[in-house]
Amino acid sequence: MHIEAYEWALYLSGQLSERRMSEMEAHLKECDVCLETYAALAAGEGAKPARFRFLRPFTRGRRPVFGAIAAVCVVLLIFLSTPTGKIVWAELTQSLREWFAIQSHPELVETLDVPAVSHHGVEMKLEEVLIEDNRVYFSVFVSAGKEITNFTHQIGIVQDGLTIGNQSFALNQEWWYQSQHLGYSDESDPKSRIMIILRADVAKEFLTDGEIPMKLQIDSISDYSDSPGTHLNGPWVFEFTVNGKKAKDLTRTVAIDRTFTGDRRTYTAVEMLFSPIRSRIRVQRFLKVEQFVGEIYGHKFWSSDSQGNLLGFVLQDGHGNRAEISRRDIDYTSEIEELQECVFYSDSENNGWEWLKDAESVTLTPYIVTLAGPQGNAPGIERFHALEPINVSLK
Repeated sequence: MHIEAYEWALYLSGQLSERRMSEMEAHLKECDVCLETYAALAAGEGAKPARFRFLRPFTRGRRPVFGAIAAVCVVLLIFLSTPTGKIVWAELTQSLREWFAIQSHPELVETLDVPAVSHHGVEMKLEEVLIEDNRVYFSVFVSAGKEITNFTHQIGIVQDGLTIGNQSFALNQEWWYQSQHLGYSDESDPKSRIMIILRADVAKEFLTDGEIPMKLQIDSISDYSDSPGTHLNGPWVFEFTVNGKKAKDLTRTVAIDRTFTGDRRTYTAVEMLFSPIRSRIRVQRFLKVEQFVGEIYGHKFWSSDSQGNLLGFVLQDGHGNRAEISRRDIDYTSEIEELQECVFYSDSENNGWEWLKDAESVTLTPYIVTLAGPQGNAPGIERFHALEPINVSLK
């Protein structure tokens, strides 16, 4: 029996009894599944870091687990320690399919035939591309002729890193903890590799249903293998063509304009998107208060509570099908805007694509968290407070 993610959230925020927290810690020493859930929540995946100010350090056998919270984000480092103290990494995942846990239509991930590029002893190979609505994901293999990890080598943010036509878009490195298997180290392999996932948010008019010429340029990579670290300049440049038809054919987008109120907060669901990758719901909310977080490499960031107490949604049809859409993008922004937007998305394993692709209508039920906390034994977010269901036509 696994412990629900919501109870781990309560654990991290210190809202459980000492007895229950001790029971959960004992369970965590024996359960790898719950350890991954704990790690994802503590690292900020699907939850606002500011909520989890309290982390309880503990030791799981030979696996020390540490929690550290910064002003901007939470990073949880989990490692398996050998008797020599050497970090051993899981086997390298070699596909975006595993990274997204895509269950069907693997053709959505396109393998690229692009030569590797080397600078300063660092070789990069652009391997795959995946288009999800207005987002483009790339997998980049990196090797440096020495043992490297996703801690020692990072690309970070690349301004104007992706060019389509005459328009450029920023590339953002997806954080390592969002993937189960990102890198490995092997004493017998002097050219250990890591896989770095880069994401670009692209204006939809540039992602046509035909062949799309693209250029990806990585100007530098940071090497932290030796203190204090260095920035290695490239550029690593890749030019290629992507077929946008597959993503267009396997994506269903429905514009909606449904306003609902929960705990004196008003939200508007503006769009639903369904695909074999995952289902997404875009929500907007007007805010009056923003909180300045800090400045990173000359860029100012604000954190705004666009989610409020909204946990997500449950989608259902009239035939007993159900999909929970309760994971959330991190809502850091480089601008202060009164109208804030957040996106909730489903797990890949339960995205509802097989029935949502042809559904004529669905019932959309928002769920919020209240002081009463979770109630009963219902699955997922259905243990929390449900707002009035919304009937949505998909025709």
